[in-house]
Amino acid sequence: MLVKIKKIVIYLSVFSLVAVAVAYWSFEDYKKNSVPILAYHKVDNDHSVYSVSEKVFDEQLKYLHQNGYKAITLEKMQELMDNRKLGEEKYIVITFDDGYENNLTKALPILQKYNYPATVFVVTGSVGATNYLSPKQVGELSKAGIEIGSHTDRHLPLATLSAEEVEKELVISKQYLEYLTLKTVKYLAYPNGSYNDKIGKILEKIGYTGAVTGLDGVNVYNSPQYYYYRVNMFKYEDPVRGFQSRLFRAQLKGWYRNLTLAKNS
Repeated sequence: MLVKIKKIVIYLSVFSLVAVAVAYWSFEDYKKNSVPILAYHKVDNDHSVYSVSEKVFDEQLKYLHQNGYKAITLEKMQELMDNRKLGEEKYIVITFDDGYENNLTKALPILQKYNYPATVFVVTGSVGATNYLSPKQVGELSKAGIEIGSHTDRHLPLATLSAEEVEKELVISKQYLEYLTLKTVKYLAYPNGSYNDKIGKILEKIGYTGAVTGLDGVNVYNSPQYYYYRVNMFKYEDPVRGFQSRLFRAQLKGWYRNLTLAKNS
């Protein structure tokens, strides 16, 4: 009887080790072929949870740089996805919501230090307001290689609006930003993370290529282009460890979500 119990224990131990190894390999493969999109707002010393200081932002980009992450734009990410070329390098996308002036004055020099591009989603109704980018500064960011995206005109939760109101918000912001940058605006960030399935069709009709949500996770080949996941960046007591933890949790959540979808399909 004792021998039989020992055999069962050995079999269970081996099975557990194999299961852990398979899960680890699956997770590592998923990470390799996924792209996190980081969602920042302000780079300043404000006490808001959505603010990170210049020092913290620099430390986080330094961590990414030292760990082999290559920052790309959303347009480049979509190109890599279309050509099935994720996994060739460790890619990451850096984004900013709202269009604060410090995205130019404080964030841009740090991005340039590491030769990292970024995407700034601008609320066009706030352009020129106190602490927000001026029309000229939006153009300066674009000329510096920053991808400019729309955060709508009035920053209203789109899921609460009629189709006509949604289209107006998206058209006005797109056209104004294209006027300021002389470039096609292809991406949207949903204000307040508010969206529904109908909005993707409106985006496609108007000429947007994709959109990002506020949902935690990372993006893979089968991620819907009008509902990309992001990793929300907040103020941390330990800026690097907190940053690492949030990135890991987003990757883990995406991996688990992907497994669940595969099982149910």
